[in-house]
Amino acid sequence: MSRLRHAALACAAAFAAGSAMAEVTLANAWLRPAPAGAAEAAVYVDIRSTEALELVGARSPAARGAELVRVDPPDPDPTARRVVANIPVAADRETRLAYLGSHVRLTGVTVDLVPGMRIPVELTFADATGRRHTVAAEALVRGIVPRPADAREPVPAAAPPAGVTTESATGARPQAN
Repeated sequence: MSRLRHAALACAAAFAAGSAMAEVTLANAWLRPAPAGAAEAAVYVDIRSTEALELVGARSPAARGAELVRVDPPDPDPTARRVVANIPVAADRETRLAYLGSHVRLTGVTVDLVPGMRIPVELTFADATGRRHTVAAEALVRGIVPRPADAREPVPAAAPPAGVTTESATGARPQAN
């Protein structure tokens, strides 16, 4: 009877070891600035997992929804983008969601995304058995804040630092008054 019990315990331990969820690491998460009310904002992130998984969902309190967008190969043409149900994540290799490539599209931005902010993002993964696991990260908002297309005011030129002289196109130095 003790052999049967040991065998049952060994099977249970093997099953538990085989059913452990993969270790997932998210790094370098970022997105560009966007105003509240923007239709979308793309999140880029590097994903590493100890086993093959599928990215099956995402969410952030900074948006009403999120979509997984696949771009094969990375392409600046918007027609190359398609919303998908999942994005494969390879085991023991980096899967990069990057600018001009596959990414998470936040839809219905609810807050002003200004440079320097950190936005919570949760990514949901599924393993081969369908079991789901959510991993959280903070995406850094970085980049240039675009000026509205209807802005008519010219951008002021920066003055040169003190002690630095500039030359005109003709090579002449400006005169001091």
